Amino acid sequence: MLRLLAALLLLALPATAQDARPARAAASTLPAAPLAPAAALAGLPEQLAGWQRGTVTDFEARSGGAGLGAGVEYRPGPAQPGVATIYLYDRGRHGLLPDPAGPDIGAEMATALQEVDSLAGIRRYQVAERHPIPAPAGLRCETQTLVFEGGIRAESPVCLGVVRDRFLKLRLTLPASQPGAAEALAGQFADAALAGLGGW
Repeated sequence: MLRLLAALLLLALPATAQDARPARAAASTLPAAPLAPAAALAGLPEQLAGWQRGTVTDFEARSGGAGLGAGVEYRPGPAQPGVATIYLYDRGRHGLLPDPAGPDIGAEMATALQEVDSLAGIRRYQVAERHPIPAPAGLRCETQTLVFEGGIRAESPVCLGVVRDRFLKLRLTLPASQPGAAEALAGQFADAALAGLGGW
């Protein structure tokens, strides 16, 4: 009887080991869970287009901040105007479509532009012009001209895409002294952000 049990165990062992090997192999090919937004943004380069990275703000960690992700600012040298902010968030949604012409990015772009409009009275500017601009692959970009009290003008491109089921948003504000400079810089920031976050 003992010999029969031993023989059955020996026959069963190779099958068990064989079944376990594919399971381990399958588990090793699963994609790694994406980093939290704050951690992902902290991995971006210290400098982009010569601008220095600031502190990452973790909006998720704030009360009521679920889905708001995180943001990080880049600024030029001392006494030089301008700011670029990169945001990564999902608004609590999943299955976001990465198509720049699709409904998810289109609706989020409309929200981003409405946010700019809603701050006009607080920050004392008017949106004088707004139009689409060329964008890196996978992104949708629009630029707007802001006219502040006293006549100071600024260019403020907004770019939006989806990276690893999260919205990637870039907002840049730069004095309108050199036509097209803000648009070109937005493209450089967007390309670097995509590379730093692992592309699409």
